[in-house]
Amino acid sequence: SEFEKLEWSASDFGVTLPVEYTIVASADANFASTYEVGVTASKSITITVGEMNSAALTLGIAPFEAGDIYFRIITEVKGTNEIANLLSGSITRTVTPYVTEFASIYMIGDAVKGWDTNLAVEVYGTGPNEYSAIAEFNNGGAFRFFSAADWNAENQYNWTFFESGTVDASFENANDGDTNLRFIGTTGFYRITVNIKDLTIIMEAVSQPELYIVGAGAVAAGWDWATPVQFDWIQDGIWETTTEFTNDAFRFFTVRDDWNSGKNYPAYASEEFDIDDKLEDAMDGDNNFYFNGTPGIYKLVINEIEKTIVMADAGTAGPPYYLVGDGTQAGWDWATPVEAVQFDAGVYTADVTLDPAGAFRFFTVKDDWGSGRNHPYYVNDGYMIDPLLIDAADGDNNFKFTGEPGDYKIILDENSKTITLEGGAGDPLWGVGAGLAAAGWDWATPVQFMQIADGKYVGHDVEMINDAFRFFTVKDDWNSGLNYPHYDGEGFTIDAKLENAMDGDSNFLCNTPGTYRVIIDNTAKTITLN
Repeated sequence: SEFEKLEWSASDFGVTLPVEYTIVASADANFASTYEVGVTASKSITITVGEMNSAALTLGIAPFEAGDIYFRIITEVKGTNEIANLLSGSITRTVTPYVTEFASIYMIGDAVKGWDTNLAVEVYGTGPNEYSAIAEFNNGGAFRFFSAADWNAENQYNWTFFESGTVDASFENANDGDTNLRFIGTTGFYRITVNIKDLTIIMEAVSQPELYIVGAGAVAAGWDWATPVQFDWIQDGIWETTTEFTNDAFRFFTVRDDWNSGKNYPAYASEEFDIDDKLEDAMDGDNNFYFNGTPGIYKLVINEIEKTIVMADAGTAGPPYYLVGDGTQAGWDWATPVEAVQFDAGVYTADVTLDPAGAFRFFTVKDDWGSGRNHPYYVNDGYMIDPLLIDAADGDNNFKFTGEPGDYKIILDENSKTITLEGGAGDPLWGVGAGLAAAGWDWATPVQFMQIADGKYVGHDVEMINDAFRFFTVKDDWNSGLNYPHYDGEGFTIDAKLENAMDGDSNFLCNTPGTYRVIIDNTAKTITLN
């Protein structure tokens, strides 16, 4: 939508010159800090509501609060720096910017899931200062709101905060030192709606959230209410289930035994859900879901907040494990664990960013610190563990990664009792040649250089002798080789321990035999041996 069309007179330099007009906005009448609205050679510009909103927010006007924006024009003569720019006078407009996404707040306390930040119940931002969610409340329990799932959250809202407003009769002052809110209503499920500006809390009793799958596409269900597949309710709007799917149709239902509560493919598509491509419209008259992937056991997650329907990769054979720790992207936080999907019975794999500065552990149950398994647990059970994963010796004997920081795939196989690592950022490079002691000129035993980040490859404990070798981008393909002149010609800085073998194929040659960590970085254009 159009906010306003601005028009102006031509700048007068006394002669006709080619000029360009830059329209700038500022929240300061002195234009100390500006936002460029647009550049044009004409004498007008149309500003949209969206552009004006972006300008106001960028210039620091608070959402849903009125503020003044000043506009002026800078005229520049094109093609020369010898003529000074001209500045117009300014005009002022008062605007109230808006946002369409709102941060959540969190409930922590035994009135909900417990006094544990890992069990914080998210209450979604639904508007300016307003929050709402469905949660289960326990009679006699207390809680308070936090602006983050953290005891040190910047803002915390207890009974005292709301007492001058309108609070639902199902709450009272807990009088517990922190003046938390005590729930004195009937234990059950409620939609709670909170406004921290108007100081209101409204409670509405609701039925326990339910979601089911019925249909031949879900093997355990079939078209029979005697055996529906029931989702686990994770929190308001988020559902999970792990079950077997086959190439047939099914539908979701919000009420058991009620065919009229069904939600088919168009029901979600019309709400602009991002639906996993293993699911499509069955086009069967009822427009059910149709599973078009490889039959097998999958984890299916429906997120009504983010509007996504996601299925795990084919072969998921049951509940996952989790990696938590600051040696991974998870940190020591149950809000962001790394999920290790169970692809085959007893075989778990996860894409993980590993950092040698930290440590981590495996967990068999989400949100349960007691389910952790550390490095000695697996050693004592006879596991062969990748040499890059060692005992952190940190008091809890967690795992510590000792390789190059980057993206990896970690595979935990309870059948073969192994924990191994693979590069997780893409296809590897391969080293073949007599100069690589473990390889030789044979595709049966190439040395693998894992891709740990886009274009960055690492080989650990690579033994090199005084002979020739080459890198290859495709295994078993001699034509995919990259020799010394290839990298030299691309401007790479190549470690001095490597040189052109001058052997007819201009392979690499290591002039200082030894065992190295080899790093090929296509972004930094370096090949290093450490």
